[in-house]
Amino acid sequence: MNRLMVSNILLLMGTLAFGQSGNGRVEGTVTDAQRLALTQAQVTLESMTKGNAARQTVTDGTGRYTFADVVPGQYRLRARRGGFAPGVKDGITITAGQVERMDIALGVMDVSESVTVTADNDRLVASRTEIPLRELPVTVQVVSQEVLAQTGATSLIQAVRSIPNTNSVLLYGMYEYFIFRGFGFDNIVGSSVLLDGMRLEGNRMNSQLNGIESVEILKGPASMLYGTEATGGTINLVRKKPLSTPLYEGVLRGGRWGRFGAEFGATGPVKTDRLLYRLDAAFDRADGWRGAGWTRFNTTPALNLRLTNRDQLNFVAGYNEERYDGDAGIPLLRRANEGNVFKSNIFPNVPLDTRYTPPTDFQATRDILPQAFYTHFFNDNLRLRGVFSYRYFDDQYLVTESLSTAPGASVVDREFFYFFHHRRPLQGQTDLRADYRTGRIRHQFVMGYDLLYYQNQTERSSSTLGTPLLPVSIVNPVETFTRQITNFPPSRLDYFTNNINAIYFQDYVRFNNKLTVLGSGRFDHWRRQAFRNNVTNGLEVPGKITNIGQDPFTYRVALNYQANSHVGMYASYGTSFAAQTSLSSDGKELKPESGNQVEIGQRFDMLNGRVTLNTALFRIVKENVTVSRANGIFDQAGRVLSKGFEADLRGRLTEKLTVRASYGFTQAQFDKFELEDGDGVVRNLQGRAPSFVPRHTENLWAIYDVNSKWRVALGQRYISRAPVNNFDYYWMGGYTIWNAAVFFRQQKAEYSVNLDNFTNKQRYFVGSINDYLLYPGSPFSITGTVRFHF
Repeated sequence: MNRLMVSNILLLMGTLAFGQSGNGRVEGTVTDAQRLALTQAQVTLESMTKGNAARQTVTDGTGRYTFADVVPGQYRLRARRGGFAPGVKDGITITAGQVERMDIALGVMDVSESVTVTADNDRLVASRTEIPLRELPVTVQVVSQEVLAQTGATSLIQAVRSIPNTNSVLLYGMYEYFIFRGFGFDNIVGSSVLLDGMRLEGNRMNSQLNGIESVEILKGPASMLYGTEATGGTINLVRKKPLSTPLYEGVLRGGRWGRFGAEFGATGPVKTDRLLYRLDAAFDRADGWRGAGWTRFNTTPALNLRLTNRDQLNFVAGYNEERYDGDAGIPLLRRANEGNVFKSNIFPNVPLDTRYTPPTDFQATRDILPQAFYTHFFNDNLRLRGVFSYRYFDDQYLVTESLSTAPGASVVDREFFYFFHHRRPLQGQTDLRADYRTGRIRHQFVMGYDLLYYQNQTERSSSTLGTPLLPVSIVNPVETFTRQITNFPPSRLDYFTNNINAIYFQDYVRFNNKLTVLGSGRFDHWRRQAFRNNVTNGLEVPGKITNIGQDPFTYRVALNYQANSHVGMYASYGTSFAAQTSLSSDGKELKPESGNQVEIGQRFDMLNGRVTLNTALFRIVKENVTVSRANGIFDQAGRVLSKGFEADLRGRLTEKLTVRASYGFTQAQFDKFELEDGDGVVRNLQGRAPSFVPRHTENLWAIYDVNSKWRVALGQRYISRAPVNNFDYYWMGGYTIWNAAVFFRQQKAEYSVNLDNFTNKQRYFVGSINDYLLYPGSPFSITGTVRFHF
């Protein structure tokens, strides 16, 4: 079915007729000051001839707009979007048969220009305020909707792969993991995921991006803004917002391995522009590479109500229902006399799509997430903002993730793993922002309060774990377990409640047009209660209650110096903490894991502002990392050091060629880290590299406008080798993947074909679980997409 769908798309593209007109045409893109595409910006073409009506349109998912069949004459072009200063192009002359390209870059709106509440929530990930990206004294990298559409990225794992010093992997067939600047997971958790500035707690499902406008990555510690676990980087997903201009979009997608998807988006006013709505929905299914398929559905309705010119109330609710097949990868083999499972270092001679998991494996998610945002402007310079968020998240999981081989064996031993999480995080956030002056010095001050009340119940089932599952051959696995498991009687219930009360502040000080200083801090009152109740004959037996309390203070100080209109420099120092959730059985009081980063960066505007180059040097240290010992004892014997460099270049090199290119270098190592090996020996890992951290990353995405209808793109991604476990016994080799795409636009439709890994590189690995199970990377894949705007 997928081949037929793609061939039909290609046939349709090849047989479209090219309309001609004696009139002219105006087209272009609308971007922000950093040349990032602004989607759904309102563009107006005004005739200078009296009596001719103005024409309006909105930019599409790539920031592009088009006015076809334009009568020859003089015109003015206007572009506007909430949160940005309007842009105007005067004196446009159109002649018969002419195609006039007009690109408009919108600057950030000064708060004194208007207090009319817009439908946008401002970009908050780096500062919780409207500080322009070029003046932020930290590294913030944005993946716009334009890039998401061009690269065919429909998941967060795909989206962040264009970011330097980043490694992203999908493990178990459904869960997202991210590594930023050397910190990721496996004893060094270091990233947080936000949705419109609010934390997403719980397991990270393979996020769908149909309702997402952009993905923002704040590198380094961010605990001073968002609390625990933000050492290496923080991801903020920015939702699409309701607009005052009606817009409808439909997407059909088909590809290899039974891939099929459909999306729909609609927005506009409800009778008046005081009430705006938006609805995004998507369905996506696939058989999946290696047979690890999925079925996913989501919908996100939103309403923005402008109560007065100074008050706005926004409601948004996300609903996701997903089911995945699960995938444990391929196990490494041990030599005949090797008893240490961590020293498995032989990859079996089997096809890379070989599966060792039975068809009963599954993961099912139901995720309901309502949110409310209220904003009140007391005056031009004082704003109050309040947010309420509640997540109803159920995550049921039965996957044969325990695959192991005995030394010299020819079969794979298997074991089920089961849990059923019921996550119920409740969040509230209130902050007050004030813009004021002390003499000639301008301040943008924010102070606020954060509340998180996070309850969780997890069901375990010993009968499920004990279900007999016969071994299968490594070379030719023949599945004998074919029945579906539908009954999961609980044998233990795990409970925890995290209660966080936090206050934070930040002052952004502008001394003059060249020098700005930023200072921020946060105090967290963090409390956790946890207990485990065994279940006997359907009755719970209360277990021992453990209580953990921690009160960390984290902060950031930074300055930015704009040498001239083309060169800027900054320096920053920030700290972070990761809350301690373990309790040592020997009574030892464990401290929060703490981190700090020093960063020095530069920003360059080149080619008359068409191209930007951002570079950064960084050094991150994480201390008090908790290490598990035998018999329930935990010790804080870990210290991890990461230092490196990254460069990110993006912009329009010529009238037709747009490029995004980046390079990252990370030298991460354990400075002090003692961990028990698979043979029971505690080893000092000093000098060894943490798992999944590549030293080099490189990315390229270049798109060329052949003409007003056709575009072609070429992409490349390089990841250097990385260890699969912290002992560095086995390394995944480095690899380079080449991608390409072709785009065709006509009237209100755009057709695209994405060729991923078109050189068909096959023997490479992208991740591992349990320190000795590898995930092979995908071979060549093709996806065809049709987008309709109406």
